[in-house]
Amino acid sequence: MTGPTQRTRPPAIPAEDSSQVTESLDEAVRNEEGMEEQLARIVAQTLASTMGSPSTQTANAAIELQAPRVARLKLDNPTKFDGKPKTPFRTWWDSVRDYIRFYSETSGIQKIAWVGTLLTDEAKEWH
Repeated sequence: MTGPTQRTRPPAIPAEDSSQVTESLDEAVRNEEGMEEQLARIVAQTLASTMGSPSTQTANAAIELQAPRVARLKLDNPTKFDGKPKTPFRTWWDSVRDYIRFYSETSGIQKIAWVGTLLTDEAKEWH
């Protein structure tokens, strides 16, 4: 049998001034918030360039500041659709889809409301 085991204490952790600890934590939080903001900005710019999403207008605005100014083209609205059997729906719908593709920054709910303004007579009643 061996002798009694002697336990050793771990070294004491030096006590720091609580204000220093608080300042260190505050600085860490500020750095983390700054990194989150920077990451959010990068994600927004990436999404804007790949998907053209309307929620990234601020990222697009920053990019436009750097890009040369070019005159913005404007398309005329497609003709009105009345919903009557002799009116060619497919031709009208293709022109609506082309218009929507050209103005891709428009949100979904705005597109639905806008299409409603292109309807008359029976089509308007259905809508």
